[in-house]
Amino acid sequence: MFVALTIGLFFGTDIAPGCDIVGRYEGCWRSDKNGHNGRMTAEVCRIDNCSYRIVFRGTFWKVFPFRYAQSFAVSGTDAAGRNLQATRFLGPLLGTFDCHAVVNGNQMTATFQSKGDWGVFLLERACK
Repeated sequence: MFVALTIGLFFGTDIAPGCDIVGRYEGCWRSDKNGHNGRMTAEVCRIDNCSYRIVFRGTFWKVFPFRYAQSFAVSGTDAAGRNLQATRFLGPLLGTFDCHAVVNGNQMTATFQSKGDWGVFLLERACK
C-alpha cells in the first residue's frame, strides 16, 4: 500500500477564500483491507490559490518509516470542508491510486483505494 503512496501524485482544482488548511497535522493511517496501520504526520503548505504541497511522514509495520511529498489541488469547498482529490495510474502491479480528502477545521480525513488496498488517513492539526 505505501509503495503506492511513495510514488503517488495528487490533482485537483480551485480553492475558495477563507479556508486556511496550512499547518502540521498528526494522526494515523489504516488499511481497511488488512488492518495494517501506523502513525502519520502531514505538513501542509500553500503553493497558490489552487494547490497545496503536503508532505506525509509515517511508519509501516511500526518500524519502517516512509516519506511521501506531493502537490494537491482542491476539488471544492463545501459545508464538509476543503475537498482534495487525486488519481494516478501506478503501473500494472499497483493499478490506479485514488485518494479523496476533506480538511475541516482542525481535522483531515482521507480515504484511499488502489488495486490491492483501501483505507483511511485520520489526522488532527498539531499544537504549535
